[in-house]
Amino acid sequence: MIASCLLGCIVLWSACCDRDSREARRRDLQDRIDRLDARIALIEHRAQAATDALRIRLNEALGELREKSRLTASRVAGLATSTEESFRRFDADATFAVNELDQMVDRETRATTPR
Repeated sequence: MIASCLLGCIVLWSACCDRDSREARRRDLQDRIDRLDARIALIEHRAQAATDALRIRLNEALGELREKSRLTASRVAGLATSTEESFRRFDADATFAVNELDQMVDRETRATTPR
């Protein structure tokens, strides 16, 4: 009886730690999105001072970036409600989406950086 109680406590502790590590992972990804959103705001600021042709292109790109950021944040938020079994799949999807957003922001940052 005592052994089964101890085993139950260990299982609950393990699940708690897993939940904590999943929440930490979600927070890390959300922090990356927040930093990318700040970079998107910088691109928006640079677009205002750009030439007409570049401003038009950047405004189109900014629309895509904002939408991608919104969808990526939604995927990351889904990590909070995922089960332990589905977490790995959601984590892989969310990580891929954040990395893709990061690449898009890098590309547009390079386009607006004065040379």
